[in-house]
Amino acid sequence: MSATAGAAFVAAQFIPGLDVAVDAVALGIAGAAAVSVIGAEIYQHAGHQAVQANTKADEQLKDSDASEPCVECDEDPCAHLRKGNGGGKYRGGAHGETKGPSKDGLDSHHTPAAQASKEGGGPARDDGPAIQMEPKDHRDTASYGGGAGPEAYREKQAELIKEGKLLDATKMDIEDVKKIAAASGDPAKYDEALKEMQAYAECLQNQIDKGKP
Repeated sequence: MSATAGAAFVAAQFIPGLDVAVDAVALGIAGAAAVSVIGAEIYQHAGHQAVQANTKADEQLKDSDASEPCVECDEDPCAHLRKGNGGGKYRGGAHGETKGPSKDGLDSHHTPAAQASKEGGGPARDDGPAIQMEPKDHRDTASYGGGAGPEAYREKQAELIKEGKLLDATKMDIEDVKKIAAASGDPAKYDEALKEMQAYAECLQNQIDKGKP
């Protein structure tokens, strides 16, 4: 097979309906010229395919963006944020997700406190924002346990929740957890979990602002 015919054959395999390959052979165009024309056609076709592939990938990434509303979650608009999927050890989201798996050696810390949410008319226990923490760090949180300090802290959070300011109550715990992480020697210890939890809490706040339960 001549160089011209070979180039035409290859082009025909990659570009459906490409007439230039057949024309090149039939008209006896010089081999080098035919290869040049066919090569340009293949290059243009490949470039078009690459653009299509990149566009499709961009659309897929946009569809999976956790920061956007979940249009398929009519019953729970925040369902896609209930549990983060980062690569670190600790997850953030809804308590119903962060409390598992069982026997993982971690605690699920409500942010804001479960009691504050209950008294303030906030989310149900399993729907409340939370993060996974080491048990020792959890015990050091401002809302943990009894006594005047934790009780006053939870009361403040309950007041904010009653006022429709769930996110403000959550931010109290974000600051508290960051202090605990710094004291443990690893200031960024819970940063990923806090970001995941905050994204979920912001979604809940949006529903509150819209007048939804």
